[in-house]
Amino acid sequence: MKSHTIARGETIESIAKKYGITLEELLKANPGAEKMHYVGMVLNIPSQTISPERKSSEIQHVQTPNKTHIQIEERNTKKKEDYPNEKKYEVGLYAGASLNNNYGDDIEGSNIKMGFHAGATARYFISRHFFGDISVGYATKGYKQEGAQTSGPYWNDDGSNYDSENKNTMQTSNIDIPIHLGYRINISENLAIDLKIGPYMTYALDGKLKSRGTFTFYPDIHSSETESISSDRKIKDMHYNRFGAGLDVGLGMKVKEHFYVAGGYQQGFTKLMENTKLYERNILISLGIIL
Repeated sequence: MKSHTIARGETIESIAKKYGITLEELLKANPGAEKMHYVGMVLNIPSQTISPERKSSEIQHVQTPNKTHIQIEERNTKKKEDYPNEKKYEVGLYAGASLNNNYGDDIEGSNIKMGFHAGATARYFISRHFFGDISVGYATKGYKQEGAQTSGPYWNDDGSNYDSENKNTMQTSNIDIPIHLGYRINISENLAIDLKIGPYMTYALDGKLKSRGTFTFYPDIHSSETESISSDRKIKDMHYNRFGAGLDVGLGMKVKEHFYVAGGYQQGFTKLMENTKLYERNILISLGIIL
């Protein structure tokens, strides 16, 4: 059995807490201490004690025929804001669909073209909530465009009477490298929200512009001649700017320990074609797994 000398400012309650025992156990080992105790008084400390590091535990005594067992039940006192990220690093894989389009002064009537993307992400936590990440992925991009042209509803005597319909489909295969600075909001042990923003770089590995349609020529008011339009032009023959950069904004949700759902928006700042005001704009939806 240990002993303790009461110091100035101490109470029997604080002494019991210090040694991880109940007040009843301390008084049982020191009869009369409840009514009279003073500075310098030596108290007996029961031998069955719990270390000060576990003072916040809840102690229960279970009596058995032969001996007493001590059971420790840790109290769960965590609040919503007490769920810090336990890892400094996160590495994950992702894949998903994208809604791709081009915009600018030199394109009209462009429509969304579905695409695919996949890659890997490495994330480092600078502090409890702030992090930086970088991804390397493969993505298909482009747009669709449909249009019609005509010489007009009136007959031209010079013979330039025509109608045409065309459909253009642009698709490129790219390597994307987005870099983000983000902030994680810990909702619970199994749910966290990530907000992130940063630049991205992209490089077009390959791609082509497919054009399909018809051209109808009217040599006179009673006859017509129709030709089919079908051409494929590779980006290397189009003065296409393979390298690009822009802004990437993302919203992610970590579910439990290994699952991740994310949405992103890319706004291109570099021209896709030389001497044209044509830029890319993409919306990405991803599912991922954290390794």
